[in-house]
Formats: sequence, structure tokens, C-alpha cells
Amino acid sequence: MKIGATFGQLIIEPPTPDHPFAMWMSDVERILEAVRRAEFAFLAFSHYYQGELGYRMQPLVVMSRLAPLTGNLRLPTEILQLPVFNAMDLAYNLATVDHITEGRLDVGIGIGYNPYEIGPAGVSRQDRVPKFEEAVEVMRKFWTGEPVYHQGRFFQVEVTQLQLLPVQRPHPPLWGAAYSHGAAARAGRMLEGLIGGPFQSFEDLGTQVDTFREQWNRVHGGEPDRVGAWRTIIPGTDPKNALDTIIARRQLTFSRNIQGDMQEKTTAQMRLDLTQGDQADWAILGNYQDCLAGLRRCRDEFSLTHVSCNFWNLPEDIAGRCEYLEGFGEEVIGRL
Repeated sequence: MKIGATFGQLIIEPPTPDHPFAMWMSDVERILEAVRRAEFAFLAFSHYYQGELGYRMQPLVVMSRLAPLTGNLRLPTEILQLPVFNAMDLAYNLATVDHITEGRLDVGIGIGYNPYEIGPAGVSRQDRVPKFEEAVEVMRKFWTGEPVYHQGRFFQVEVTQLQLLPVQRPHPPLWGAAYSHGAAARAGRMLEGLIGGPFQSFEDLGTQVDTFREQWNRVHGGEPDRVGAWRTIIPGTDPKNALDTIIARRQLTFSRNIQGDMQEKTTAQMRLDLTQGDQADWAILGNYQDCLAGLRRCRDEFSLTHVSCNFWNLPEDIAGRCEYLEGFGEEVIGRL
């Protein structure tokens, strides 16, 4: 099982006038060095406009800037909100980033949910799935390098050709985000991988993994080799200390998820309240040994091939974060 980290939770803050980009990059270089020493397999970049994580910078731009500093790490997007993009332009941008990263790009995609994010792109909740599916079809056509003819509901293309082909052939792997059985089945039917969402229980994640595998086997045959999930990691001396600390810091407030009506009728039950007392059902809390046990469960009980660690409650200073990550590499990743 390959272990990665989400980039946004590893940095202290985004660039600001008082903490300009050059200073920010110095901090990031130290973090990336620790991530490499810890032997994480990948570093994931998220795509947000709104809410508590909306200050993150545009993922494809940041990935391109950091690619030379990331060694052999694979660089996935987790998660691009596909319906907000023009499929032709995104295919072009992803082919470009695949070259910049020397073929280390993975493309995690989802349908989005926050009306303040999908609305300005002219996308309704009802349009998300059909536009998502059509966009995947159009991007794959462009990545062939042949002239594209496409007359669909959302995209009309006449003889346009994308001559810059991705390094990875036929294209970078496409992973589908899932909080529901419909999304898991869609990923198994038309994509190359699955990424389960962070705020759902292990039980719900397991049933969606089963749905993905069943659909994959029906369409492709054999076993999929890209079955992943986000898991929230909350460090502490023990699970109770981890929870008490993050509540006191008010770091994980779920404001973006609640504001955007993330909970839908068809999705798994979202765990969006730290006071519920069910954190062990969806998060991994505590010290290195607790984290090791939680990740072993991901591997042994659910047969995940990839886990994206979404760290919260890290030390507030860069040196402390680097020390924690290197310890995580030695005590957790090295013992899986």
C-alpha cells in the first residue's frame, strides 16, 4: 500500500503580503525535503475556491512550480472539480503538467458540490454527473492526438486537434472521487481508480470499495490496482488527546462542507461534527502506533492500494512539522 499526504495541510499558511512567495517557498522546500525523507509515495493537491480551505492556490500551477523539488513523488490532483472546467482546455493543461512532472501526474476528479463553486461555472447540481461523464469522453478524445469531432450536450467540437500528447499513454490515470455507490460505480465503469472521501466511516468506505471493485471486474476484468481513499489523520499522544487538541485549536470546523450542503440523499453519512464522539469510525487519531494500526486496517480490511493522509493538528512551526513527518515515515510508513 502506498502512503501519500495532502499538500494543503502540510504548509503553515499561503503566501500573503507579510509572508511573500519567496518566504513561503523556503518553508515549502523544508516540508518537501521532510516528505521525501519520510518516503511518502505521493503528494496530493486539492482544488478549492470557497470556505476554510479556499485560500489554497490553484493546484496545477502549484504542482508545476514544485515539480522539480518533489523527487520521485507522484503528484495527484485530489480532487479537481471537473464540471467547472472546459474539457479541451483542461486536457491541454493536464498534458502540459504531465510533461512538467515527467510523467508523475495522477488526475483525481469529482463532480463538486458547493454551489458557490460550481454555480459561477454555470453548473447546476443536476448537470454535474452528465457534464462530468461527457468531459471525460472529450478529454480522452483530445489525448489521442487525432482531430476531435464531438457533438454533445455540453461540448461541441469540430476537427480541433490537441497536438501536445501526455507523457503517459494513453493519458495520466483518472481517479474518481466517491462519497456514494453511484460515484464508486462510475469510477469502476469509466475511470482507472477510486478515491474514497475523508469524512465517511470506514464501514461506508468499505461498501463503496466493494461497489467499485464489482463494477471494475464487470467492465474490465481482473483486479484494479488503484483503489485509494483519503483518511483524516489527527496526531496526539493518544486518541483522546488528539481530539481534545484539535477541538481546542478549532482547526477542523467543516465550515466549507456544511456551507456547501455536502450531505446529499445519495451520499454516505458525512461525519461533520467533532462533538459526536464517533471519530474512530472515520478518522485515525493518536500517536504513531495508533496511526500504524489505522493504516494497516486500510490495507488488510479494505485492500486499499493507496491512502492519502489528510493531516490535521500538526505542530504549528515548520521545524516541528518536519520532525513529525520524518517520525511518521520511520514509525508508520516504514513498518507497514
